[in-house]
Amino acid sequence: LGERVIASAIKPWYAPEKLVGKSIVYLANLEPRVLRGVTSQGMLLAASTDDDLKVVLLSPHKKIAPGTRIH
Repeated sequence: LGERVIASAIKPWYAPEKLVGKSIVYLANLEPRVLRGVTSQGMLLAASTDDDLKVVLLSPHKKIAPGTRIH
């Protein structure tokens, strides 16, 4: 699988050290884009309230292998 760099704007809600070891859902079949000087190779999937007071990353509710395709 390797590593993938994904740039996002979740810093106000998630400290980087809180994400280490977490399983999240992301899209990897996107064209790389430069966001704030970083080449992003995918997009995290998240939900937010209408007023953006809370952002929640989507994650599998059961343990699955990294790289498992989503449908």
